Amino acid sequence: GPSTPAGRVACDGGNGGGIYMDGVGNELTICGCRVAGNTGNDFGGGVFRVANAERPATDIDLSTFENNELLPDDFGLGGGLYLQGNAITIDATTISGNRANGAGGLFIGPNSSVDLPNVTMDGNTAKSGLGGGLFTGDETTGMLLNCTLTRNAAPGDVAFAGAIAGGGGMTMRNTVVAYSVAGNGWNPISCTRTLTDGGGNFQWPIDRAGGGSDDPDALCAAGAQLIDPLLGALADNGGPTRTVLPADGSPVLGAGTGCPSTDQRGEPRSRCDSGAVER
Repeated sequence: GPSTPAGRVACDGGNGGGIYMDGVGNELTICGCRVAGNTGNDFGGGVFRVANAERPATDIDLSTFENNELLPDDFGLGGGLYLQGNAITIDATTISGNRANGAGGLFIGPNSSVDLPNVTMDGNTAKSGLGGGLFTGDETTGMLLNCTLTRNAAPGDVAFAGAIAGGGGMTMRNTVVAYSVAGNGWNPISCTRTLTDGGGNFQWPIDRAGGGSDDPDALCAAGAQLIDPLLGALADNGGPTRTVLPADGSPVLGAGTGCPSTDQRGEPRSRCDSGAVER
């Protein structure tokens, strides 16, 4: 039978609206796929993947997870994906428009590691909980490398962290967090924890809606530049997935260090812009 994710009591069943995998001895590879418009009741509107103890590989590449939803407004995690107990790599992928009580886009559960190079998370919503874009346990290790998190929201009256909830064991590098929305203006708009700072990070708007911009506990990374990165809408900018392109004159241009050799579209990086796409 299925595991009970993250030690929580299930609602009425209904994990993995699009893809369900549970148990030992299995690896999951998703490449060049679009998982869209699926629904569930409990965990993982698009994808549910739980392993037991041995942390097998979950590799996701060149894929899109969009408009998946967990239907209850007050229960469930991972509108797009729920991944637990895995060694996870998500590369050159877009997670957009997904919805759940918490972790609107992506939930990373216990006993996991996750590396996210060239990933876009746009317009995901935690309907009444935390983490519109991404929610991880603080014991999760890994890196957000050249990611773009835009227009993710946690609009509930007592909700916050529109972009990232948790993640205290992770490093952020060359990553842009912008235009997040939070319902509770006295808590951090974008992130609940300050991730390890790998440099080249940007965050906008100010880190608290009602408390000013000078509280270091509300920064997504300690050295993040608090400036509008001048990013466009999620659109077809070439390549297999939709992306968010910085404008001419954006401060993210050339601001990164140690970028991947290509961007999310597969285009060579010549200047090392922060974010998933090289202008």
